[in-house]
Formats: sequence, C-alpha cells, structure tokens
Amino acid sequence: MKHIYDKILASVRNPWRYLGGERGSHSQNPDQVETSLALAFPDVYEIGMSHLGVSILYEKVNSLPNLSLERVFTPWPDMEEELIREQLPLVSLESQTPLCQFPTVGFSLQYELNYSNILVILERGEITLLATDRREDEPIVIGGGPMTVNPEPLADFFDLFLVGDGEDLIVEYMNREKDLRKQGYDRWERIRILASHPSIYAPNLLEVVKDEESKFVVSAKSEILAYPARCENFDEQPFISGVPVPYDAVFRRAALEIARGCNQGCRFCQAGFIYRPFRKHTPKKMYEQVEKFLEEYGYEEISFTALSTLDYPGFDEFLPKITRRIAEKNVSVAISSLRAYNLSEKVLKGIRTGRGGGITFAPEAASQRMRDVVNKNITEKDLLDTTAKVSALGWSRIKFYFMLGLPFEKDEDLELIPELGHRLFLQGKRNSRGKAPRITCSISNFIPKPHTPFQWHPFTGYDEIKRKQRVIINNGDKKRCGLRFHNAAESWLEAIFSRGDRQLGQVILVAYEAGARFDGWKDHFQIKIWQEAFEKCQLDPEIYTREIDLNAPLPWDHISCGVDKEFLKKEYRNSQNEIALRPCLDFSSTAKNCYKCGAGCNISSEQKIDETIIREIDQLEITSSQKKSREKKKTRLLVKYRKTGQGIYLSHLNLVEMFPEIFKAVDLKMEYSQGYNPRPKISYTPALGQHQTGLGELIEVHLEEEPDMVGLLEKLNLFSPNWLDFIEVIKLDSNVSKLSKRIKKITYLVQTEKYAPKIIKQLELKAQELLNSNFIEVKRDKKGKIRKFNASESIDDILIKEDNGKLIISFVLDKINTMMVKPTEVLELLSDDAFIQNLPVTRTGYILK
Repeated sequence: MKHIYDKILASVRNPWRYLGGERGSHSQNPDQVETSLALAFPDVYEIGMSHLGVSILYEKVNSLPNLSLERVFTPWPDMEEELIREQLPLVSLESQTPLCQFPTVGFSLQYELNYSNILVILERGEITLLATDRREDEPIVIGGGPMTVNPEPLADFFDLFLVGDGEDLIVEYMNREKDLRKQGYDRWERIRILASHPSIYAPNLLEVVKDEESKFVVSAKSEILAYPARCENFDEQPFISGVPVPYDAVFRRAALEIARGCNQGCRFCQAGFIYRPFRKHTPKKMYEQVEKFLEEYGYEEISFTALSTLDYPGFDEFLPKITRRIAEKNVSVAISSLRAYNLSEKVLKGIRTGRGGGITFAPEAASQRMRDVVNKNITEKDLLDTTAKVSALGWSRIKFYFMLGLPFEKDEDLELIPELGHRLFLQGKRNSRGKAPRITCSISNFIPKPHTPFQWHPFTGYDEIKRKQRVIINNGDKKRCGLRFHNAAESWLEAIFSRGDRQLGQVILVAYEAGARFDGWKDHFQIKIWQEAFEKCQLDPEIYTREIDLNAPLPWDHISCGVDKEFLKKEYRNSQNEIALRPCLDFSSTAKNCYKCGAGCNISSEQKIDETIIREIDQLEITSSQKKSREKKKTRLLVKYRKTGQGIYLSHLNLVEMFPEIFKAVDLKMEYSQGYNPRPKISYTPALGQHQTGLGELIEVHLEEEPDMVGLLEKLNLFSPNWLDFIEVIKLDSNVSKLSKRIKKITYLVQTEKYAPKIIKQLELKAQELLNSNFIEVKRDKKGKIRKFNASESIDDILIKEDNGKLIISFVLDKINTMMVKPTEVLELLSDDAFIQNLPVTRTGYILK
C-alpha cells in the first residue's frame, strides 16, 4: 500500500519517524476490533519510543483482540510545514488513519515543556484545539501520565484526564466509551458519564473561582474529584519496553520495570510521591520477560529500571543470576537510579561490561545539611566509598547530579559542590587502575512540584539562578571536575506550568500561534515568545513562581495523588528543621518505618511480600539455553536481501543498528570486536543512496560457531519488517576473501513510464559519449570545499532502451578505492533535464570476483 505521505517523505528529515511497520508492531484484525485509540506522545518518535509507558500501554491494549492502540508523535517542524503545504492530516503509524477519525486521542503527558507540541498534534490531526468548541463527530481528547496530578494548565484543550496507573484504566475507559457510543449517547453525555469514574476528571465539569489572595484559579469546592488508579494485579501487567523495535531511539534497549513507586521519601521528587505505594514485580516474572526478549528481539542491552532500583529486595542476589544468562547472548546490562550507598560489588560487576564506561549517581546536594533538608539518605563517606569501588572496577566517567535553588539553601552549600567534585576526583584517581575517571557535576535548577512537601516553596528566579551558577563556577576547578548547568529560562517556564492553573491555557495557545514548538529542545526554545504571550494575556507569571501560603487553596487540590496534604505539610516543616527520615518500609532493620502518608501500605503484608521475593530469588534456577551446543568453529555467512517499499526511507545507519538485532533474534552467535565498545563483526556493501531501493544487497556476518542453516532464511524473514526481504544465505569457505575485496561491479536500474523517443535518442548518444570518454570531470561541494575527480574510471557500462513505452536506463559502475561516481551523478551527466536527474534509482545487485 502506498503511504499517505509518499509525496513528502523524501523532503523531510528522518522520514522513518512517520512510517510505522517496525518489528513487533501490532496489526489488529479489523473484523474483531470494536474500538481504537490513538496514543499521542508530544515529542519526536525517537524520544517517545524510548519511553517505558508507551510500550506498556501499547502491549496492554493490543493484547486484547477487540481493542486497538495506535501511535502518533509530534511531527518535526519540517514535516509540519509539509503537512500544511500539501493539506495532509497527521496520521497514526499503524493504519495511517487521520487522528480526527479515532473515537479517542490520548496524550501521554510526561513533561511540561511539551505542552505546545500537544497543540501541534491536535491541529495537524484536524482536531479543534479548544475542548468547548469541538463538534459531535470529533474524538474525545484525554490525557494520562504524571502531569495529570496538576492538569489545570491544559484544561482548555482536554475533555478528560485519567489519573494514576494507566494499564487497567485505559482498557476500562475504552470499553466503557465504546459501549456508551453504541447505546447512542452523544459526545458530551459520554464525557459526563465517563467522568463519574473515580480516577477520571473532566475539567469542563469543574466549577472554578479566582482566589483573590493567591490569584490562583481554583476549584469552587473543597472536594477531591479524582483519585489515582492503582493496578490491582500489578505483577500481571506488561512491564518491559522495546516493542515495537524502533527504527531509532534515544535508548535503544529493552527496559524492564522491576518496581513502581519509591520508599526513599526525597522531598523534591514528585514521582516518589505520586507513584506510591512501592510495588514490585516478582523475580519469576522478570526472568520470563528477559528470556522472551533474549529469544525474540535481539537487543544489545537490557535495562532494569525503577525509581530506586536497589530498594528491590534481594536485588544484589538476583542481578548476578540474571546477568549470567544475559551474558550468553552478548547483551549488556544497565541499571537506572543507582544510589551511592550500600552498592555491592555484585551489582557493580553485574553492570560492568565492555559497552560504555559511564555511571551516574544523584547526591542532589553537596552538604550534609542540605541532604537532610531534602531527605536524601546518603553521606559524603558513601559517595567517596562508591567512587573508590567504581574507579577500581574501571569506569572511565562518573557523573553526579546536583540541584541549585533548593529550599533553605545557602551559598556555602553551593560552594561545596565543586569542592566535593574535587575530592571525588582525587578518590577516583587513587583507586583507578589506570587513568583517573572523568568526574562531572551536572547541576539542574530545583523546581517545586505539586504533591510534594516543597510545593509551597518559591522557585528561584532567573537572575538568582545565574548568580548561584556563578558561585559554583567561581569555586570550581575544571581540571578536576567538569560542571554542567541547566538552562535557567527553560526551568522558569517549567516551574510556571508545574504549579499553574487554567489561566495558562490562553498563554499556551498564544505562544503556540506565535511559533512555540519543541520547548524542551535547546535549539528550539524561544523565551521571548513566552514572555510576549504572558504580556498579551495580561497575566503575571510570578503568580506561579513565588512562595505559596501553606493554607492557600491550590489549583490541583481537587486531584489526589494518594498522599495526604497534611503529611506533605509535616514533611515541609521537617525540612525547615533539617530533620531527615529513614526510608519507609525498610525491613533491613528492626524498625518498620511507616510515616502514615496516606498511601495505605500494609506493613505486615509488605514485609511478607519482600520475604517471598527473597525466597523466590534464592530458589530461582536460571539455566543456559536448552538448545544443543553447536560446533565451536568460526565461520562466515553471506546474506542477500532486498530493501524495498517504505524501507527506502531508512538510512544505512538505521540498518546497521537493526541487522545485529535480527541476527541475535534468530540465534546467530556473532563474533564481536574487542575493546571498550565491542561491536558485531559485520561487513556491509556500500551504503545505498538516499531513498534508493536495493534488490540484491549483501551482508557478511562473522560467527563464533557453525549456524543451524535449517529454516534460517524463514526465521530471518519472520523477525524482519515487511519492507525487508532476505532472499539467500550462503556459508562461506574460509579461503574466500572478505566482502569489500570481492565486489567488482555494482549494477543500477532507472525506469519511468512513457517518455519521448527524441529524448531517448539523446540519452543514447550521451551515454555513448560518456563511455568513449577517458576523462569526465565531476565536482562535489563538501562543506564549501570543491573536490574534483575523473568519473570515467568508475563508469563501466550504460544502456538506454525503451520497453513497452517505458524509458529504462541501466548502468554498471566499477568498484574503485578512490572517489567513485554516484548513480545520481550518472543521471546528471546523462541529461540536464531535472526530471531525468531526479528519477528514483534502484541498485539491482553486485558482480563479485
């Protein structure tokens, strides 16, 4: 099927962002599907496809035959311009359906600086921006994710917000909405009935007033309208990302969510409060998921992720067991959110692989006083001891995250950041076996977040942030510790949206109309647009950044995150008094800490769960692959494939990432290079030109052992996207020279419907002239530098003919080690006609020595 964007994909950057059809993508049976939902992620494809929540919801909904969830991401500005110019709608990746034709469009709300991108998706999807203006035939627009704990800045644009865990809630919503539609309820009635669910909130049903003292627009009533949904059967939910296998992603790996929530109680951390209580997946389930991905998807890395990974009971025993199995597949292990205390060598050795030399910790503050203020359970001794361990094991880069602008901070606390970085550098230098590791202190700007103890604290202003940054810089030593700072202007806007109310909707709309896009990207963020939007809307942004009275009504009071407001106030007072608390539900000591936050944990039950997990880890038997070991004899395979259809929009680099994953999935034991970043030993034919079809492309794969050739071709095609077709696999003799030396000639084909015979004759004459010439000068402009070379050395043959009204141009190029003429340059040499020069080129194959 021809893609709806076929006319414009050649004109945009990274066209694969808009294709779909990846390995593992779902295509539901349209005869069984009763309703569908477009899941919109308001950032680019490679960001969204790295997000765990997208994969979890995708797998959850599409595992049910009657429901379908399809993806859409924010088009990059060049794509947005093309959609406007060609009057094309934004469509889903799976079925190319315009967003306006879905019953529901659901947004994953992860980051405040993505708010302008939401309007891009709505308008390009041909959906009315303001919820109150939407017609009966338009989709219901819903939002979910962490930003729903204060959705008020987005209230003008959304019909409903789903609060809390999304796995069961999204399925419940889709089935209920579908039933109401079948029963004949109109759009507004459906919204009203759906909002009666305890975890679904309709902003247009909320009666609001302006509080004259705080200037906030708040709920007119004190009642809570939405409580967070929590998965009853947490261990039965999908919990690993990586499907569909992306064409490109910021994190190209499978991420396994081992737990949700956190028991550390860091007072600045919104996620630590809104995802309570702390819940864990069982070791057995995690092992099953790891096995599935090792056998089917071929990722080079698996990441174990949680807000505080090491709080998973028995993790330092579980990790060595699972990594032994993972290592059999030449897959590396990553762990998110490592804390720098009680970090065992078992864990460090489990993640210390040859791929990459960096590790990250987050002390957040350099002084013990400030760590007590924010309740960060870590000491300087912990940091020094961990740096010593990490350096001794060979890490070359260690990053530490800090914040400035924290509540009750003093300049002397900031001055200690580079001083601590210096001490950490010296500790690393003393304990490293070679060159001292590079120490980097990355310093972000504290932003007060709703539903945290610091939600009442002011945001440090722009000028004060710059002053505080200078305090740190003036006390630093670049030779000992690198310093990295976050943009103050971006933090200012994030802080406003974080504690904003629905007055901000008009500001978002005005800024969007003025060109605000991708505000989370430094090269796109334009602070002036937002400043002018506030002026135009006559709204003072300082309303949202100043200190808030503890008794003032808050714009998000009608949304519960499961933690009591009085508990948050008590914790704020504890921070003022520099009182730190031990992690809650810490069963490693005799004290069973529960601070009655409102999350409803059962201490006795939680302790039994932890004890069960530890027993299960102890009993867990992780065996090697059950497949019979093949002969340990190194060999090579020559693999022939076709790249057609939508595959022409993928770059050579996309393929270089994809092929090793496919080969892993079919259990080819690839040989790897040595060093810090081992790569599979794979040789490729020259990269296909942009938007070229390849009918006989070749890959040479070096293997550590003899492969099972039975059914191998069928398996390769089973684990490939539909535009990639493997057509032959040959085992090479050891005396055959490597692929790059065996390529003698490359063949190409260009054809088009009906062309004037006169032009064909002119092309024939020009082709003969080129073949008879000993010198054909071609010029290339590379970054303003002109390079000249003789193209006649690589042009072997050109044939022009007419066949049933078609113009056919075939040519053969000699493979030479010096500059080789490109097929597009051959067309330019043949004709000055722009039509001829821009005809699509197909590489038909290779002539080997």
